[in-house]
Amino acid sequence: MNAERRDEGFGLVEIVVSLMIVLVVFLAFGLLLLRSLTEVAANGTRASASQLATQRIEEVRAAAATGSCGNVDAVASATETVEDGRGVPLTVTGYVHAGTCDQPAGDPHGNPRLARVTVEVEASGTAGTKAATSITTDLWVKQTT
Repeated sequence: MNAERRDEGFGLVEIVVSLMIVLVVFLAFGLLLLRSLTEVAANGTRASASQLATQRIEEVRAAAATGSCGNVDAVASATETVEDGRGVPLTVTGYVHAGTCDQPAGDPHGNPRLARVTVEVEASGTAGTKAATSITTDLWVKQTT
């Protein structure tokens, strides 16, 4: 009689245990998927911020050709807010480090001045404002005579 009971199929306890195991596995995959989607969105925002910072550095390099530290500072410090493809506002700003472009004008040798420029991009969203990227570079400011 015991042999016949074993062939009757699964009991309620086995079914509940197997459903719990399947539930835990699906929950783990769901959390992994959610985390992956969040990271993909964050990486897209960082890529957009990096592109904007690089674009601003190129604008500063072009301003350095004028030979004026004032022009370099004006281009670097301009504040601009742009939305990336996902609608996250990105604020681009920069500055010339103090004392890096202070070589006196009228250098008799016409030597260029070295300026250190930092461009920062911050992302604003539901999680608050946070730095998305920052680029610092040294560039020569050509002397004009």
